[in-house]
Amino acid sequence: MGIRFGVADSSNLITAMRNNVATANAIIDRLTSGSLHLMAQLETGVLQGAAFTAGRGLFGELIIPGIFKLSQAVDDVQAELGSYEHAHSVLAEYGDLDHDELTQGLQDAREQLDLIDRQIKLVKDVYSEAFGLFGDAVNDMLSGTRALEDLRDQVEDAIRIIKIKTEKLEWFVSDVSNYFADSVQVMQLAVAAALELNKVAVEADGSYYTGGVNLAVFQSLRNAKVSTHAHPAGIPDGQVVYDTLQIDSSYSYIKLMEWLSSHASEKLRALALSDPGLFDAILRDGMNFKDGNPWGLLGTFAQFWNSWDNGAALGGGFVFLDKFATDGEWDMKRYLAREHGFTSTYFYLHDDRGRVVRSDVYGNVMYAFMLAHWGVSVETALRGANSKNTGVNAGITDDDLDDRAVKFGYELYKKYPNGMTEAQYFDELANAKLAE
Repeated sequence: MGIRFGVADSSNLITAMRNNVATANAIIDRLTSGSLHLMAQLETGVLQGAAFTAGRGLFGELIIPGIFKLSQAVDDVQAELGSYEHAHSVLAEYGDLDHDELTQGLQDAREQLDLIDRQIKLVKDVYSEAFGLFGDAVNDMLSGTRALEDLRDQVEDAIRIIKIKTEKLEWFVSDVSNYFADSVQVMQLAVAAALELNKVAVEADGSYYTGGVNLAVFQSLRNAKVSTHAHPAGIPDGQVVYDTLQIDSSYSYIKLMEWLSSHASEKLRALALSDPGLFDAILRDGMNFKDGNPWGLLGTFAQFWNSWDNGAALGGGFVFLDKFATDGEWDMKRYLAREHGFTSTYFYLHDDRGRVVRSDVYGNVMYAFMLAHWGVSVETALRGANSKNTGVNAGITDDDLDDRAVKFGYELYKKYPNGMTEAQYFDELANAKLAE
């Protein structure tokens, strides 16, 4: 990728941008103050005639709107500089980084690991043949093998560190790539507008002419959108993905529709509708078995098998566990983590309006929506969401967001029992405040 991060260079950039922002603010303050003072004088009648006509027209229609837009751009730069400083602080602890060097280092380490594994196998094979020893007996006698295994542990640790550095560097690039673009565009338009302003001809009677002046520049400056990418408060370092909330909601919606229409889902729905009490009881009691371990359903299912001889219910329970298991087919957070290159159980998704949703919320909402569709009680769904081994659990102790997301999923199904559009799904989740 050719990406490099230098701590000193990044620190110098921050210092230079702070100074530039301070200078720009001082200039804009003087321009704003002077322009508003002039307009105030015009309104009081201090200036009359040609001066009044030219001043009011030029400043009211062209200059002051441009200054205000430029001020917004500088404020945007200042806010996003704070976000950049945050990103810098996350990455700086790893020192100077070069993506190409990290990639090569990872490849070298993996090759070294492969070589060590082959050496360990070779040594074991040789001693097994020579002394007729097998398995652990060889390991106990071969200090050389133990040394190789210690070296293997060191290389594995090095691989882990390289992966972390690479992940952080790629996150940094993805994060900061959203900064400053719109504000720079506004500043470029402001410079272009200033050059065009010099072409305006002002007559002695106060009239002014814009022939040959590109007025589209001024219109573009007025209409330019300034969107600030600020780091949302309360979100852990390095765990936010900007401006992807709508895209990820679309991905989640597509998966939800796919899973709801799947053969497995239709079978579970049919089972739940044919005997709601049995289906709900199997899930509820199974999740309660072994202190909330859903795989303990095996023992509970056996009891139901003996009581009802209901193989369909047993099979349905296994399908449910398999699909909703951690990293299972219906665990949405693994898809989002893979999409954004995260290895953590959860992270945060953000849009340009500052709305934030924690990534594992999607899995909880989808899980609840599907169970509501099957007629499972919200109490049973909540028990499953808090189980340690279901994919909808992010592994956070005493995390009430799981419960809130599940309840929200049930409310969503109640609101849209006949289906919802992708746009409705996005709006509901984006505005639900399911981040912490």
